[in-house]
Amino acid sequence: MTIIKHTNRQIDILNGAGIQAKGSTASNLEGLNPKELIEASVGLCIALTTRQILKRDEINYNLDDLTVTVQSTKGSGVNRLTAFDIQVQLPDTLDESYKRKLLKSVKRGCTIGNTIENGATVKITEN
Repeated sequence: MTIIKHTNRQIDILNGAGIQAKGSTASNLEGLNPKELIEASVGLCIALTTRQILKRDEINYNLDDLTVTVQSTKGSGVNRLTAFDIQVQLPDTLDESYKRKLLKSVKRGCTIGNTIENGATVKITEN
């Protein structure tokens, strides 16, 4: 569970361990805005799924060689994000055939990416 709380004019994003991040109302300010948070969520899911598959396949690599960049776009005339462009920098030591297979497996294995592609029900209630 994630909690969003306003304290002293600051937006705090918390989990069970406490404050984890700062929220923001606009891009490129201190803290993350909702668009940046969803990009971070899918990017983190892709990165963690990639790591899990590399570990499963017993591939040795330097964690610093794995980078995920996510850019989302909002569609014209709709109030939703319509595309996520995800760039994954993989270790140079992997051959091209394995990289293609890896990226297919990562796409299938990322829960957040699958949720975005297939939609989810959003229910809002008063507490």
